[in-house]
Amino acid sequence: MKTFLLLLAISSLAAQTPIIFPKDGGVLDVREFGAKANDDVDDTASIQKALDAFPNGNRIVYLPAGIWIVTDTLHWPKGEGGNGEKRTILQGAGMALTKIVVPPSTPAFGDQPKAVLWTGVKPAQRFRNAVRDLTIEIGAGNPQAIGMQFNASNQGTIRNVTLRAAKDSGLIGIDMGFTDEIGPLLVRNLTVEGFETGIVTKWPVNSNTLEHITLRGQRKLGWHNYHQMIFVRGLTSENAVTTLYNEKDSMGTVTLVDSKITGTGIDAPGLLNQRQMYLRDVEITGHATSVDHADKGRDKGDVKDAGRIAEDTSHANVAAPFRFEGEKTFAEAGKVTH
Repeated sequence: MKTFLLLLAISSLAAQTPIIFPKDGGVLDVREFGAKANDDVDDTASIQKALDAFPNGNRIVYLPAGIWIVTDTLHWPKGEGGNGEKRTILQGAGMALTKIVVPPSTPAFGDQPKAVLWTGVKPAQRFRNAVRDLTIEIGAGNPQAIGMQFNASNQGTIRNVTLRAAKDSGLIGIDMGFTDEIGPLLVRNLTVEGFETGIVTKWPVNSNTLEHITLRGQRKLGWHNYHQMIFVRGLTSENAVTTLYNEKDSMGTVTLVDSKITGTGIDAPGLLNQRQMYLRDVEITGHATSVDHADKGRDKGDVKDAGRIAEDTSHANVAAPFRFEGEKTFAEAGKVTH
């Protein structure tokens, strides 16, 4: 274990200025609750004490730079009467500086799906939940580990976070489909490396917005969307599997712009879309079929070896119902290109 932690510590030595807070800022430092970084001791109970200290309290729980060992799920606190699981922020010192580490072959993450961080279920009352500026590392031999089951409502974010799973370890990086009524929320500057599936978004309430997302090395799917409206800007994917699957029999709608999807010459499509999709300035290479549209014959058909897609929709091209005299539609103007 000590060798494992030493290697992780060395990998964290990046030129990054740590995020720190003034002592009188009302921030809860996990060290005040008994947690200690880099000591090869389980910090789960101590970090949970910090999270439980002010349920629904608009407080920041701070993990300073270092490696923090976690062997079970960290839950957002319910509080008295169950009126909690909101207004809680878990804050690191920096994505390359603060690491939550699940050691190899941790029993809690071997038999059934289980999250390292869990921020509460519906209804849509999970205001101001956030996870910021840290990395979660899943060691080998944890096949059922989920990096986060994240839920926030109206105001909430995942920002500057890396989720990394060892080879053949990890089930889902970010799970935002474990309960209904997730969102509106923002995920910004997220990297998911490894895991069976990188991101899961599900259910029709309340929309998710994500930007500057990196997916790399997933084993089954980069991203699985079902029944949710997702708005994505700046997705970068390097995968030997389909990057994004928008599942059928749903209201699932994907808006994807300013993105780059790189495959490895495989038969799996870059995007598998069985509902609605809008693309703008999306480059897709390394897939026999760039976009497989399969909405029961209602779509416009597949997009083969597209390269750069300037602008397109999965179904009939959208035209404004009101136009100035002489103004052209997208198709007429030649904007729909593959």
